[in-house]
Amino acid sequence: MKKIICTAMCIVSALTFCACTEAKNPEISDIAASVNATSAYAMVDLIEITEDKMDIYFTGLDMSKVESFYAAKAQDGYTDHFVAIKVSDGEYASEVVTILEDYKANLAETYADYAPIEAERAETGTVITINDDYVFMIISEDTATVTSAVETHF
Repeated sequence: MKKIICTAMCIVSALTFCACTEAKNPEISDIAASVNATSAYAMVDLIEITEDKMDIYFTGLDMSKVESFYAAKAQDGYTDHFVAIKVSDGEYASEVVTILEDYKANLAETYADYAPIEAERAETGTVITINDDYVFMIISEDTATVTSAVETHF
């Protein structure tokens, strides 16, 4: 009897451990909704970047390797952006990071001469990878708030 109880407890413990360590796979649209509800973008009108324009903004991005995405940028004159990309193959995530980092650097360079505050905002923006297949670019006056809103989904 002790052996049966012990075996049952081991199985329950193993299942509990597996359930607790399983990676979350939130929907990009849910993450975007949380981010858009933060105060970080309250004073900036973000306009969505549609799929047909993704490769124009993010040169080299292979949309056939993107499972889902949300991308938005501020109106001209501001560098605020929020980009969320879920890749279908985790190996492609590092390439996406490079593409977004290059975009961020080019944005900062573009604004350097006539809007140094915006250039600095682009420079201090962040690109993060979560769970090996989600990549985010956050450019905001309050990057910490946006990052926190993203991380609550994982």
